[in-house]
Amino acid sequence: MTDLIAAGAVLEMPADPATLIAAADSLAPAGRAAGHGVRDAEAVWRGLPSVYDAPETAAAVTAIGPISAAGADFEDTAIAASTALRTLGEELGLLSWTRTQLVEAVETHRAEVLAFRGSEAAELEDANDPLAGWGTYGFTRNVDLQERCAALQARLDAALSGCCSSIRSGRVSCATLHRSQAR
Repeated sequence: MTDLIAAGAVLEMPADPATLIAAADSLAPAGRAAGHGVRDAEAVWRGLPSVYDAPETAAAVTAIGPISAAGADFEDTAIAASTALRTLGEELGLLSWTRTQLVEAVETHRAEVLAFRGSEAAELEDANDPLAGWGTYGFTRNVDLQERCAALQARLDAALSGCCSSIRSGRVSCATLHRSQAR
């Protein structure tokens, strides 16, 4: 016999959507600020030849290249991560609403089935009947709720996977750093 579903079968959200969105919204400006800071430092550093003339000046000016590229990559990655985390937060908000509705449906269903099982009608059922103890449509509703729980889990898994993929695709590769050093 299939077990009677309980509210514990409905997944918990891994994070508070509003907190996640707030964190995402603070990440992009921080990335932009870091990028601006690196560009400002590069602009000052590139002016070195006008105030310091020595054999090592050209090497010193060239040395800022990888730092500049890393700063731009950091800025781009922070912005991409911010977008991915905001998208995840928005999806978690929708999933949280769905979860709330599902928990209510599970609790109502569970109460109805348990009430039926305690009734005289349940005592009159054939104990050999595989659908005994469920009442009218109780078994079908139970299966439906289990499927809805699985669908909610699949949507959460897809949202988390999409966020992770977006963040991973924003990582700085060694090839990017090597190209910037060749400049």
